[in-house]
Amino acid sequence: MRLLWALLIQGKPLNQLKRQDAQDYLSFCRNPPDDWMGPVTRSRFVSNQHALYAREAYIPNPKWHPFNTKSRKVIAEETPSTQEYHAANGTLNQVYTVCSRFYEFLVEDGFAQTNPFRLFKKDNRLSTQVLEVTSSRQLTPLRWDFVLDTVEAMANAEPERHERTLFIVATLFAMYLGVSDLAGRKNWKSTMGDFRLDDEGNWWYFAVGKGNKAAKIAVRDIYVERYLRRYRRFLGLPELPHPGETTPLITTLNGRAGFV
Repeated sequence: MRLLWALLIQGKPLNQLKRQDAQDYLSFCRNPPDDWMGPVTRSRFVSNQHALYAREAYIPNPKWHPFNTKSRKVIAEETPSTQEYHAANGTLNQVYTVCSRFYEFLVEDGFAQTNPFRLFKKDNRLSTQVLEVTSSRQLTPLRWDFVLDTVEAMANAEPERHERTLFIVATLFAMYLGVSDLAGRKNWKSTMGDFRLDDEGNWWYFAVGKGNKAAKIAVRDIYVERYLRRYRRFLGLPELPHPGETTPLITTLNGRAGFV
């Protein structure tokens, strides 16, 4: 189904999907369109009674749909369901796990450069930020917008104190990073040079995660234009990082590398 969605809905090959595409796919799985819905679960392929060769033993099932409502009344009547479909959190977690492992294989095999689903940590943030399933301890996208607008107003009013605050909040939100992914670890210190532009004009952020595992995280263009350029102008740096740049990514208000 990932391939069907990528080609029919997103219009992209699998190896060109980015984080936003992964978000869109998970949201799509939560509320699929009616024409992707079927009344009952059916096999994707059925036996071909007229097969002449072994390769023709199975053919696509014309009654198969990627999603179904599993309504008993519908099963009996074989009619379209009027029941509104919402994927359960367990189903969405399974979709996330399968997709992430699938992309891990593609990366290891050299077909894809990065795993767009790796950008989501498998916790409640998957539900709140991507699928908008709210809870009292999580911020919805609307709340995040309010936070960003508030911090941006603070930066406009007191740039010496809060341009840094805006950059930190925007960076954590835009790439779903943990604090250590931004501040660095004992064996790795984050720098502006960890933002890198590839040959196709895409920005990536390279970090070292737990267990010394390297991570390559997609960076949205809107983040680069709205926040990265702004913060670097405030620091008196060229608007975009250059390869090998050693400027600390985060500094204290006194200019030392790190958060505090």
